[in-house]
Amino acid sequence: MRNLIIAVILSAAVACGIGYGFGQRAASLQTPAAQESVYDRVIKSGKIRCGYVVVPPSLIRDPNTGAFSGISYDIMERLGKDLGLAIEWSEETSFAAMTEGLNRDRFDLDCAVVWSRTARGKTAQFTIPLYYSAINAYGRADDPRFNSNPSFNDPSLTVATIDGSTSSSMAQVVSPLAKTYSLPDLTDFSQLMVAVTSGKADLTFSEEPQAALYLQKNPGSVKNLTPDQPLGLFANSFSMKMGEDKLAHMINNGLQNLLNAGFVDRVLEKHAAPNAYRRVARAYQ
Repeated sequence: MRNLIIAVILSAAVACGIGYGFGQRAASLQTPAAQESVYDRVIKSGKIRCGYVVVPPSLIRDPNTGAFSGISYDIMERLGKDLGLAIEWSEETSFAAMTEGLNRDRFDLDCAVVWSRTARGKTAQFTIPLYYSAINAYGRADDPRFNSNPSFNDPSLTVATIDGSTSSSMAQVVSPLAKTYSLPDLTDFSQLMVAVTSGKADLTFSEEPQAALYLQKNPGSVKNLTPDQPLGLFANSFSMKMGEDKLAHMINNGLQNLLNAGFVDRVLEKHAAPNAYRRVARAYQ
């Protein structure tokens, strides 16, 4: 009887061991393989695949040759050279679709600077700021309503916006009672000024360089309604998929060196009007 009990116990132990082994093997088979990080993919391929939004003077594309130029282009090409990585301008996107493109791995980095707005920080990771953009309100030059103590939060006003852009988010904050004249995503930013000068809207929100480019071709058409007190100040940064800390470290280290060497300042002087952007102070200042 005693031998029978021992045999039963041993059989149960063996069965449990076999079951545990099978369970462990099954669990290991069900565990998904670790997904390759964007950083690992970049290092392995030797290139950074860039998503981009064409917005002068950040990124300019020649309509005849397709060649790129601009602030973001010069910075990224120099960064790629310093890192020993090729820069591949692989996909044009929009501000509204940019984060989806990053998260779906259609490209590795958003290589045309974007404003690191609060809401964008929920779904994308940003590099250190390269420079800052002041946002002002712009109206028709001959419109007397905004000559003194202008109020932009009025139901009688219409604000021109582009879907997914900062003009849209600014309108929600600054002019929630006003109506909006909404333009679709990927609309050229000059169309905000066109909407104002044509009378389809009373005002819009834009950064100074965009307004300056429009005024070069249409002098005296619009005016800055908030020259002494901008309505917003946004950091211009590159963005990547959330959680890509190794990639962010690599890119930030390179960008900091370009800032410290004065390269970014020289690029801004080359492509933008004086005082168009607020500069980032050197690390020692």
